[in-house]
Amino acid sequence: MEGEDRQVDGFLFQSTEDAEKARVDVQKIAFLHSRFDSARIQDRQAIYEKAVENRIFRTIIGWDYLAGLRRELVEGGIPDEELSPIPVDVLFTRTIRTEEYVPKQRIRPVAVKPKPDIPYMTILSVAINLILAVLVVVMFLIAYYSDTDNILNYKENVTNRYATWQQELTERERAVRAKERELGLEQEMEATSDGE
Repeated sequence: MEGEDRQVDGFLFQSTEDAEKARVDVQKIAFLHSRFDSARIQDRQAIYEKAVENRIFRTIIGWDYLAGLRRELVEGGIPDEELSPIPVDVLFTRTIRTEEYVPKQRIRPVAVKPKPDIPYMTILSVAINLILAVLVVVMFLIAYYSDTDNILNYKENVTNRYATWQQELTERERAVRAKERELGLEQEMEATSDGE
């Protein structure tokens, strides 16, 4: 017989996976009957509410069991409003034609801003860029010709400073030696250093 692996408890499912889920629901129903076969209406209501809350049934077989249990509870005197509704996780209505399907618009269209005068904006942008370029060139010139050390002129400044110091030291040494010769101290200093 065709579809025997998809048939469970009088229902023919579209796939074997759905049939397996239905078989699991049949086992859950059998477990509930074996454990909680109580005549007390409050116990049955507790079982119903817990099954709905935890969504333990996933197929029509489980939902049918819950619907029967709900009918028993209503007949037993529990008001329908006190019972939780049975959640059905399957969409039964399909949209066949795309032209009939009109989704709700969730994205609001962006308000169109008026465009500014393009020639004016272009001229302003070019003028600002030229002013900034001139300022950058002036900054480099100031940095290059300044006396303070910076990344552009530090080598030249340091070399010049040491050359100036070297020249000053040489001139002072010459002046000191000339003064020593004039006073005759050079010979006395050599004599005292030799005698020690």
